[in-house]
Amino acid sequence: MNNYRSVLPSFNEKKATQTAGLILAIYGKPIEYEKLVKLIYNINREALRGWGRPVVYDESYSLPEGLILSRTLDLAKENTSEDEGYWRAHINRVGFNVELRDECEDGELSDNEVVLITRVANHYRNIDTFAMRDEHHKNFGEWKDPHLIAGASRIRADLVEILEKLDFAQEDISAIVSEIHEDAHIKAYLSS
Repeated sequence: MNNYRSVLPSFNEKKATQTAGLILAIYGKPIEYEKLVKLIYNINREALRGWGRPVVYDESYSLPEGLILSRTLDLAKENTSEDEGYWRAHINRVGFNVELRDECEDGELSDNEVVLITRVANHYRNIDTFAMRDEHHKNFGEWKDPHLIAGASRIRADLVEILEKLDFAQEDISAIVSEIHEDAHIKAYLSS
């Protein structure tokens, strides 16, 4: 059951971009890309707590700076001077910040997801990246310090572990993982 990688539906760049774009639109100004990625992690965590499903299917990792989503971090960190891909068409990195390049639709997001994203983004509006890192270290039980493992720069935080830290019962975790696994198979079948 702990093989999170095998149960996730494919990463949806469009949905990740629309999530990031909504956050940037709510803030109305550029924000640090690290804060953006932590916000999306926190949104996913709250979605798991409430619905047993993340908003963005992406692999979660503990870094020294806190918890992140791997592919989302890669997109946010990339130099976006070239205009290719959905993320790059809508989000631009300038130094350590990201900003909206072009207005981003939200058609991949459900109404409930928009409400959740808005609530979490507003909650963290005046909280900086370092305070978010400290919150991950102290209050998110799935965070592990990579410095404690020789040669590790990051440690995978799998879905089962996150659900356990959110106090889901084992039978509920099994049901959630099974449903996500089934969704992944259906999406893979429909896209083939």
